[in-house]
Amino acid sequence: MAVRAEEQWSRTERFAWLFLAIVLGVSAIKATQSENDEHNRQFASIISGLAKTIQTSNEQFQETMNKNNAILDSTKKAVDLSKKNLENITGGESFAFLRPQVGYSPVPLSIRNEGKNILTGVTVKIYGQDSYDVNNPGKFLSVPQITIGTLHPKETRLIPGVNLTPSLDANGWDAYQIDISAQNDTVQEHLIFRKPTGDCGAFWEYSFVVERGFIISQTQKETKLGYKTLIKQDWWPKCQK
Repeated sequence: MAVRAEEQWSRTERFAWLFLAIVLGVSAIKATQSENDEHNRQFASIISGLAKTIQTSNEQFQETMNKNNAILDSTKKAVDLSKKNLENITGGESFAFLRPQVGYSPVPLSIRNEGKNILTGVTVKIYGQDSYDVNNPGKFLSVPQITIGTLHPKETRLIPGVNLTPSLDANGWDAYQIDISAQNDTVQEHLIFRKPTGDCGAFWEYSFVVERGFIISQTQKETKLGYKTLIKQDWWPKCQK
């Protein structure tokens, strides 16, 4: 087939070629658009898949976190329960002290567990001023031990058969050292009596301080002790002059 030069084309041939070019151009554009649409669909499918994967991953992560939180809560409850049980066994920071009932003479004594844990094996020794006799040291060692037993948190109990009759010294005071022992060691109460400073219906006024000893430092040659004040009572009752 012979091909003539463009300048030799007739008007009809020029329109035919132009139409053919337009048809081919439109076809090419449609093909390109179709290809782009396919790419867009594929991209959208990929994005949708990633979104589902991320959502699934987040849901799995949240589920895992919820399980971990549940385990942590259970573990914390178990630890708290174990700590509470241990403190009930050891007594924790609880301590007991004696309070005189000065509306009576001789003076009855009550004992109170000032803490949130049970105290077991509670015993009491009361040393008066006459217990410290340098000429008779055995008198200090022979002070009887009073068995109390178990004291529940905040429990107050009257000690049956135990009464004090203060005997004032030259300063107008009578002092006692009271050792109160339980499963968590011994505390010391220093109890002082004096005559009422006014009319309040009491036979005596009293004050006390309760202390617990602890080791500050210790070497082979020396042990330094300290004392922590647990509770303090100023003069009571407050009698009006």
